[in-house]
Amino acid sequence: MRFRCFLLGITLLFCRSTFAQWVPVNSTQTTTMEVTSADGKKISYEQRREHYYRKSNGSLLIQQIPNDGSNTPTTAILLDNGKTHRSYKVDYVNGVAVDRHRPAQADTPRTRAFLAAAKPEDRPREETVNGIRCVVKPVSLVNPDGSLKTIGKVWLAPDYNFLLIKENTMHPLPGGGYMHITREVHNVLTGAEPDDALFATDAPTIKRARALSGPKSGRKW
Repeated sequence: MRFRCFLLGITLLFCRSTFAQWVPVNSTQTTTMEVTSADGKKISYEQRREHYYRKSNGSLLIQQIPNDGSNTPTTAILLDNGKTHRSYKVDYVNGVAVDRHRPAQADTPRTRAFLAAAKPEDRPREETVNGIRCVVKPVSLVNPDGSLKTIGKVWLAPDYNFLLIKENTMHPLPGGGYMHITREVHNVLTGAEPDDALFATDAPTIKRARALSGPKSGRKW
């Protein structure tokens, strides 16, 4: 759970913009987690599907989709940057949104330190992903002695202030070994605002929002 929050913090930090608003985004994303033991054996492999929505006011919703072949979310993380500026865990089955008692933005000194460039040679370079210009940046952890350790990299589309790919390797795990996590965004639709009901925190709207689909127009990547 701590590492998932760390990944979400990275997402939020790169969603921040110097402009008055964000580019609205509707997309799907796949998160793959692979654990390898200290002797090189693959211990576990898990792949998760999620729906990702971002409004022009910076509010963010990430819905977790079960691996049962359905497309219906069960839970979600909502970061309301419009009304309450709070973070919620949404339970679609019971129609509740629980305040996580955290601010909506995760731009903290700790998060900024995680994302600091480790070495001069790690300065951003540009690549093209699915026809979109991206800046590749390292992701670093801060060691107890204050030094930085590069653990992965991100592909950021600066024209949309949006992360397309994240790769991180966490080690050592308890007992040795490491966990490699890759998040890739697919079917990105920009320019169309997600439905307001998706970002609601009242029970009736939450239950209705579970069945909502994405917009039918916009710029498709």
